[in-house]
Amino acid sequence: MIKNEWHRLSVEKTFEALASGRSGLTSEAAAERLGKYGPNAIESKKTQSPMVMFLGQFKSPLIYILIFAAAISFVVGKISSGAVILVVLMANATMGYAQESRAKSSMARLKELSAPKAKVVRDGSETEIPTGELAPGDIILLESGTKIPADARVTEAVRMQVDEAAFTGESHSVYKIEEAIDENAVVADRRNMVFAGTVVVSGRGRAVVTSTGMQTEIGAMAKMIQEAPQPKTPIQRRLEKFGRFLIILVSAQAAAAFLIGFFVRGMSFIDIFFVVLAQMVSSIPEGLPVAVTVALAVGMQRMASRKAYVRKLAAVEGLGSATVICSDKTGTLTKNEMTSRKAMTFDDTFEISGVGYSPEGRISKAGGGEGDPLSGDKTPDFRRLVTSAALCNNAALYIPQNGGKPDVSGDPTEIAYLALAAKAGTDLKKLSADYPRLDEVPFEPQLQIMAVRNVSPDGKRIVFVKGAPEKVLAMCAGYIAADGSVKPAGQAERDKVFADCDNLAREALRVLAFAYFYENTGDGAARQAPLEIDELDGKLIYAGVIGNIDPPREEVKAAIEICRIAGIRTIMVTGDHLKTAEAIAKYLGIASSDNAGISGGELEKMSETEIAEAVRVRTVFARIEPRHKYMIVRALQKQGEVVAMTGDGINDAPALAAADIGVAMGITGTDVAKEAAGIVVADDNFATIANAVEEGRGIAANIRKTVLYLLCSSNTEILVLLTALVAGLQLPLIPIMILWVNLVTDGGMTIPLTMEPRENVMDRPPEKREAPLVTPRMMHFLLYRVPLMAGGLITLFVYELSTTGSLAYARTAVFTALVITQWFNGISTRSFDKSVFQMNWSTNKYIIAGLGIGLSLHLCLIYVPFLRSIFMTVPLKAADWMRIVTGASVILWAEELRKYFSRRAAAAATNIK
Repeated sequence: MIKNEWHRLSVEKTFEALASGRSGLTSEAAAERLGKYGPNAIESKKTQSPMVMFLGQFKSPLIYILIFAAAISFVVGKISSGAVILVVLMANATMGYAQESRAKSSMARLKELSAPKAKVVRDGSETEIPTGELAPGDIILLESGTKIPADARVTEAVRMQVDEAAFTGESHSVYKIEEAIDENAVVADRRNMVFAGTVVVSGRGRAVVTSTGMQTEIGAMAKMIQEAPQPKTPIQRRLEKFGRFLIILVSAQAAAAFLIGFFVRGMSFIDIFFVVLAQMVSSIPEGLPVAVTVALAVGMQRMASRKAYVRKLAAVEGLGSATVICSDKTGTLTKNEMTSRKAMTFDDTFEISGVGYSPEGRISKAGGGEGDPLSGDKTPDFRRLVTSAALCNNAALYIPQNGGKPDVSGDPTEIAYLALAAKAGTDLKKLSADYPRLDEVPFEPQLQIMAVRNVSPDGKRIVFVKGAPEKVLAMCAGYIAADGSVKPAGQAERDKVFADCDNLAREALRVLAFAYFYENTGDGAARQAPLEIDELDGKLIYAGVIGNIDPPREEVKAAIEICRIAGIRTIMVTGDHLKTAEAIAKYLGIASSDNAGISGGELEKMSETEIAEAVRVRTVFARIEPRHKYMIVRALQKQGEVVAMTGDGINDAPALAAADIGVAMGITGTDVAKEAAGIVVADDNFATIANAVEEGRGIAANIRKTVLYLLCSSNTEILVLLTALVAGLQLPLIPIMILWVNLVTDGGMTIPLTMEPRENVMDRPPEKREAPLVTPRMMHFLLYRVPLMAGGLITLFVYELSTTGSLAYARTAVFTALVITQWFNGISTRSFDKSVFQMNWSTNKYIIAGLGIGLSLHLCLIYVPFLRSIFMTVPLKAADWMRIVTGASVILWAEELRKYFSRRAAAAATNIK
């Protein structure tokens, strides 16, 4: 059987290849083929059970370390320590499971696109059968409202239009034809084919089934979704790498501590075991998994407030890491509301302002010529053009009296003509009443012309025509001049109009021509004859052309510039025509030249190397099919890019699933696209995507602040313990103290840090795909903060031990100093560059709450007898509190000094530039 080439065959050749005919299949032949090709259904992969999904939350090196630490705690009798760690693990797993369980299968949505019943011709008779029983060769009957059940070759089409927007990305319904077309035509141009999941919106027809089930275009998409690799987001990859690094680090530290203690210090096995345990507890940032989950949840809420709704939690940070955004054009970069921009009569050009279907806008002569286009007596040619466009029209436009959003129905291009007439002051309802319609020849794709017959207010019969300029002009004998007179039109006049059309096309305007003529009503028989296109030849009077465009969203241009400054490439990936796409891309700043684009047909012929070069240098991809989007995503990812792909149709689902971050449209998006995506944009606006990128970067920055804070804490504890071990001192901290700091004290700071207001994050390039969680700048902070903090704690321990002689008192002092030092460290970490005295504390009240709760709990550990016995603490004197707070604040002042010089250096560098 010929695959994917049915469009190039004639109807009879198609019947021959399928061993079928206009009378369809017999029941026996259908049953045989059903056994051979299988049912007409989308196959699904086996889904995970809830238990498997829950257990999957524990798949992380960082989690493995925590499980090991909990096990060790239970083995040595530290039940409370082990229990606390397990509570943390279960809380993190539950949060992750709750987020993942919201996602439903994209495959289930694809199945819903199939109609439950199909009208077919079986055994020479029309009948209705379950969709799943369709087989190649079946004849399906199509009419308005039919949801097409399988891919099929059109064998009969009577003014049949099919809505393929969700499938191809094209906003216009497609007129279907029976004739064979070019074999190189992309899916969107195969007008003699109908595809499963699309809908007939008008007309009727028949088609012979060519593919069913997984062999259809939807089936191919389903297979791509199933086979698409599920890329991990940058934060997932970085946390995994960080976890593996921690395993090595913890093992090395434990080995070093054991060797020093057992062989150098000669400590007993049980004593050195507890030292090693303390080291391990110190090394593990127990609060990190919960902090990351909370940070992403906070980001999800912030994005929702800016109309971006997160379906997959990790996508929050992932979008902030995007280096490339592949965006659809229609509705995302543009308004998805056709708008008339220019109208050209033979003598004049008229410019039209306003956007979309609103009647708001101004009409003026290009070049500031004389004559008010709203005045019919001064510009009769323009008035005739507008009247022709409004009457040769089957759309409807209702403008509310209160100035609300207009109610519309019909073809977007025709709605735009009605909006133009409204801008010109036309009362659409009165115009329709003044010119009642008598007859109509609907638009035929072969003729590319529509005509209507009306009665004018003075009782004359008038025909209005619109269509492709070359078709309309070929039937014109004259044109209406600026003064309203009719003048003959020869080849020179036609060439002039064609040049006008070319100029409009270069501005990415879609052009239709309009004409009219008054019928001779003297012949009674002629008055009763139906309107025929052939009879109009040589009689029409050319009225003019109108250029429409789906206008770019004004806010998008600024959003693309913000993305450019932030180091993010924007690539347009659209099913529209190349010239239109390039013109829009150039206006928005996506493309810098007129030849920045490439078509899907060209992409199809390229080698893998050539595709890699194309996605590196091109910014516009037009006439793109689903597999092309998938190819573009994979090629970009191979170059190390973090790819965000937008989409709304079922054709976008494979690419959305394969991209690092899939972004679906909330208004025009299909359920399939939304299920495949990680983020859904409520208003279908690219500017919202840019806002979400900003939020994602802010969350990523807050996660890094949290990681820095936790690493300062854990490494300070490690350095204190190692120093004490090497110096022959008693342990300044016991494991339960360290665990308390890691879980409670640090938890009181890490959660507020994840909620820190976003700083300016769009003035720097995105990080590379493989950038580590701990950046070189963070390592620099660690290298001076940790020794400073650890040195102060060891000094305090030695001082208290020598002055009081009490190990419990010295440990309590060091425990308290560590807690307060971490508070000062957390306050400083709110910003890597801004002074704490420049920050508004009211913007993050959680910091104040965290400090208040942390202080209250710590006082309980020191002054409540029951808790003192567990943590082995003793009450501290007031003088000790003053000394501890003063010493602990050193890290704050050191950071303030560093930030001061950092700001001065940055200012000096800016001045030099």
